[in-house]
Amino acid sequence: MNGKRFLTGSLCLFGVITGGCSDNPVCCDGGYEYRYRNPVPVVEAKADDRDERLTALERDRQRQLAATAQLQDQVAELQRQLAVRQEPPLTKTYDDLLTLLRPEIERGAITVQQSGDQITIHLADRLLFESGEDHLKAAGAEVLRKVGSILRSVQDRHLRVTGHTDNVPIGGKLIERFPTNTVLSRTRATHARQALEQGGAVSDHITAEGYGESRPLASNATEDGRRKNRRVEIVVLPK
Repeated sequence: MNGKRFLTGSLCLFGVITGGCSDNPVCCDGGYEYRYRNPVPVVEAKADDRDERLTALERDRQRQLAATAQLQDQVAELQRQLAVRQEPPLTKTYDDLLTLLRPEIERGAITVQQSGDQITIHLADRLLFESGEDHLKAAGAEVLRKVGSILRSVQDRHLRVTGHTDNVPIGGKLIERFPTNTVLSRTRATHARQALEQGGAVSDHITAEGYGESRPLASNATEDGRRKNRRVEIVVLPK
C-alpha cells in the first residue's frame, strides 16, 4: 500500500515539475493529483475585425457600382456618336438649301444635288450676271449670301466655287477685259465666292476656280445646251 501511494505521489510530483498540472492539488488515494484547470484557448474572430472586413467589402462594392455606371455612360455616348455617323451626310444642310432656294429652283435657275458626302449647287449665269459681265446682279448677290448663311454651319467641309461658260468665243470690246472664257469664268467665280463669305461662309474653306468651256454639262450645239453650260457651281465636299 505504501508503495502504491509513493508511486502516485511521484507521478503527481513529476507532473508539477513538467508544468502540466494546475496549482491546486486534489487528494487522490493518499497522494496528490494535479488536474488542468484552463482549457486550450480557441482563437475566434473579433467583432471589430468582422466589421472592418464588411466595411472594406462595401467599399469595393461601391467602387464597382461606380465603375459600372461610368462604363454604361461611355457605352451610351458611343452609341449616340454611332447613330450620328450613320445618318446620311449633310442631310440637314441639303434640306435647308432646298427650302431656302425653292423659288429659284422652281424657276429652273438653280439645281441642288446630293451624292453621298457631297452637295453640288448649280446656279445659272442669268441669275447671277448680265451677259458678258462679271459683277453680280443684286438679286444674284442676295441669293449667294443666303447660300453662305447655310454653308457657314458646315465648317468641317471644303467649298469649291467654279465658273463655267459655253464655247462661244469672247468678242468685241469684252476681249480687252476677258481675253478668254477661262478668265471670265474665273472672275465670276471669285465674285461669287466673295458673296458667300459675306453671307457667313468661312473664307479659309473656300476656293474659286474658272474652267471656261472645258467642262460642259450639255452639248454646245444648241442654245439650250449652251444656256446650261453657262453657270457657277458651288460644291460642298469633305476636306
